[in-house]
Parts: sequence; structure tokens; C-alpha cells
Amino acid sequence: MKVFCYRLRMAPSSRFGTPLLADSLFGALCWEVAHRQGQPDLLKMLDHFRKGDPPFVLSNAFPGDLLPRPLVLPQSPGARCAWVTNEEFVAIREGRAGFHPQEHPEALSEIRELHASGQQVFETRDWTWSPEWAKDGPGYFSIYARVTPEWVRPLSELLKSVGATGFGKHRGTGRGQFTMEAAPEACPWLDPMPFESGFVTLSNFVPQETDPARGRWSIRVKYPKFSAGFNPEGAVPARASSLKGRLLQLEAGSCFQSPGRPRRWYGSVIPANSGDADGPLHYGLALAIGIKWPHEAV
Repeated sequence: MKVFCYRLRMAPSSRFGTPLLADSLFGALCWEVAHRQGQPDLLKMLDHFRKGDPPFVLSNAFPGDLLPRPLVLPQSPGARCAWVTNEEFVAIREGRAGFHPQEHPEALSEIRELHASGQQVFETRDWTWSPEWAKDGPGYFSIYARVTPEWVRPLSELLKSVGATGFGKHRGTGRGQFTMEAAPEACPWLDPMPFESGFVTLSNFVPQETDPARGRWSIRVKYPKFSAGFNPEGAVPARASSLKGRLLQLEAGSCFQSPGRPRRWYGSVIPANSGDADGPLHYGLALAIGIKWPHEAV
């Protein structure tokens, strides 16, 4: 079945208490399926992920029109270019020699606040636009998704519903609300190209043992949790459970050389309970975009 890559733009109307990463977005979407359509439809959808036939694969959410800088491109000492434009991204995909991306302002600011409840003091962490970005940058995030045709509209509607009620931690206090700015936008510039010999991931992911291992990457440690109530951490509601401990993820922008033409996605979905193949899952798939692997890269 033909699968296309789309961009969905979300405009925040409040702070976010949870970073806009693919696994957390997936968890929120699954809860929305359960609330709107019922547990049987959710389990039917998850079965496709378990069998290696995902109807959609999500990216992290990126500020404005920027994408993560592919780590296959060497970074100059002292340079601050964590982001690239889509034109720069395509140039890196094509392996153009002597290419140096421009620097872009930091998009987000972290806000830490202390609160008191009885005799206990606790800290909350929120994210919002940085003053520099709020002044000149577009006020939306871009999510990229490789989607089967029958899931394009439902995915957009589910995201719209998540935004109306709020996403992630502290949504009961108004955190994580957003609107969808436009209809899903096709991204032919992310389609496969004939010269591909590696890939860059647009989402944090957990690789399988059979995934390519030769490349350049960065690692993020996550401490996911799951409960029977609303869960912002990426696990999905199949039954009450908990996922504790550490989860190592390779971050968006990580690049790998492939022995042949790269696939459109890598990674895995992980049972929240060890040995419970039919229980809740944690999303760990990579939205993979093919690149020309440079000769000088590792």
C-alpha cells in the first residue's frame, strides 16, 4: 500500500507540561481513540503496530518550518545549528559538498516554578516559546507523519481533539492546549530518492537488534510511567499497569548507514510489562528519511 509523508501544523494556545516527542504524542492519540471509539478499536489499531504494519509513524514536533540537523553533517567548532530549514535538510539528504547550514534562534524556553501543597514543596516544568522566537518566528509546531491514505483524516481529527482538551502533564490546569492550523500538507520533498544509502530519524526511537548500527547518533534517557488514568508518557491504555526504570532512546537527527536502500521506519514498540505481549505498549518507532551517506562519515 502506498504510504505518504504529511506535515500537520499545531499552534499552542498554552504552555506545555510535557515535551512534544513522538512517543508522548502517540500515547495521547491512543487515549483519544479509546475515549472516542472504544477499547476494541484501540486494540485493533495497536495490533497493526505489534505486527509491524503501522498505519502511521510520527515525528517529534519541531518549531515552525525547521527540522533537526542530521548528525551525519559535521558541526563546526562553536557552531549552534541544532535546526535546519527544509531546503537545508534536502541539501543534506542529497549530500551536497561544502554545505553549511545557517544558525537559528533557540525556539523554546523552559519555565520552572515552585509550588506549595500543605507542608510539601514541589517544582513544575513547562515549555513555551522563547522571547526571541515569539518575536519573529512562526507560532506553530510541525509534526511529520508517514500515513496510509485511510488514516490521513482520522489522524488529523484525533490531534485536533487532543489539542482541545490538552496534552501531557497538568492538562487539567489548561496546559498543552493547541489548535490545528491547516489540513494535512503533503511533503514530496521527503519522498524516497534513488541515491539513498542511509537514513536520518525525525523521531526519538528505540532500535531493534536488526536495525543498522553504523552511524552518528545522540542518546536521551527517559523514565516513562503508566497508570490507568490519563498518561502523558507514551504508553497506551490496554489495562492498568506501570512501566518504570530507564528507557534509552536515540534522538531525532541521529543518522545511520544502511546496507541497502533504507526502510521508511525503524525501531520497535515495547511492551510496558515484560512478557505481556498483549498489554500496553511504549512507542519507539523512527520516522526514517533516506539520505545519501557521505564517504567521509563514519
